[in-house]
Amino acid sequence: MLLTKTPYYEFSRLFFFSKFRESLPQVKAATRFILRRQCRRNLEPAALGYIFDALPRLQLLIFEPWQSWDRLEQEFIWDRQYLSLIESNLPQTLKQISVFEETNEDYITLLRRGQQMFPKPDIIRVTSPTVSASFAKRSLRLEKLSVAFMVEAADFFRSCQRDWVWSHMRSLTLTSRILTQTNSLAIQNLLENAATTALSMPNLHTMVIWNGRKGEAFKFFYRAKSSHTCIGWRGTWDLKLDTKVIRNWQRVADKHTRHDLRVSPEPLILDSIGSHADAIDLLDLPSGVVHPVSLLQMRREAETSWYNV
Repeated sequence: MLLTKTPYYEFSRLFFFSKFRESLPQVKAATRFILRRQCRRNLEPAALGYIFDALPRLQLLIFEPWQSWDRLEQEFIWDRQYLSLIESNLPQTLKQISVFEETNEDYITLLRRGQQMFPKPDIIRVTSPTVSASFAKRSLRLEKLSVAFMVEAADFFRSCQRDWVWSHMRSLTLTSRILTQTNSLAIQNLLENAATTALSMPNLHTMVIWNGRKGEAFKFFYRAKSSHTCIGWRGTWDLKLDTKVIRNWQRVADKHTRHDLRVSPEPLILDSIGSHADAIDLLDLPSGVVHPVSLLQMRREAETSWYNV
């Protein structure tokens, strides 16, 4: 049987929030909290706040929620609660944060077919500038941050203040929907702002800004190694980098490394991009963008799931 209309209550199980409002006993031994996309029942951000408040020694957070199935609820409830969660509940002990918001285009397409009661979800997630800004401020004490699809990198960098210093940041990976073949000027502005922010990250080893969806994938990267410092890009399309952008990144290399900046574009991707898993694999993104088990599940879903029929 070919399923062409979403079973309403089946998809509600994926996208409705689970709630609880009880305080929890503190668990001082826990230093890692992992909630992968395999947990099909989303926890309300307020509920996550109770959990994080009970983990006073948390150092690593891996969080892989699903995109909301209701566009207005996403904007006026979820994103506002995420904002409060980031600002008020993330423990100060955190060193590494990885957030991957699952925005499976096939699921969303089917959901839009069967969605009658609520505003249909966006196939391309519309991010909240305030959530991006809150991640930027919260990142000041982190060593590693990766946020996929819940933020827009352009908003992240625009919100950064001139006097901010990321003393511990070693790796920063963000998504940007600006990274498409038709947005040349916006891309140059994005990469200039990224370089300006990197000037305040003295220990930065890796920065990656990427985008991926069906049929398209692209990344821009900065790497500072003991042997060399470089910027480059890889994707399903090529980028002509403005000399002003290169000069800005040369300033980063001059300030924080012992090497001249290399510009090292990587070969064009000729394979088809059928899923986020394809994009992550073919772009060779840093580890930690998504949990390895989640990536394996995404690959299997893309290869065998009924929505490919």
